[in-house]
Amino acid sequence: MSEQFFDVQKLRRRPKTRARVLAWIAALRSGEYRRTSGRLRRTTTRGTDRYCCLGVACDIIKPGKVDGSAFLTASEAERFALLGGTADGSAQRKLANLNDHGTSFKRIARKLERVYAEALA
Repeated sequence: MSEQFFDVQKLRRRPKTRARVLAWIAALRSGEYRRTSGRLRRTTTRGTDRYCCLGVACDIIKPGKVDGSAFLTASEAERFALLGGTADGSAQRKLANLNDHGTSFKRIARKLERVYAEALA
């Protein structure tokens, strides 16, 4: 059984949601975002921002507004839900786990595409 990160029916019914997911996948592949773990966003001592894959998702929806917390705040969870995220938080936990255990953004993007290839077509 494949992992379910999103409500596939919601992706199929809502073109705007699909567009957000495609933008997120593109951002994960772009090389623009540097990966971190344990936080949505972390600013290094050199002033460089690094993101968790969920932080990238939030930044795509509301650029520059991602807080550096270890958890999705209410507004960030709402932004993630705009991507069709699961209401129970299980998708967020699975994706954070992949990110925090060293899975590259490109691999996460491939996994998202593979799981939802039909819905995103």
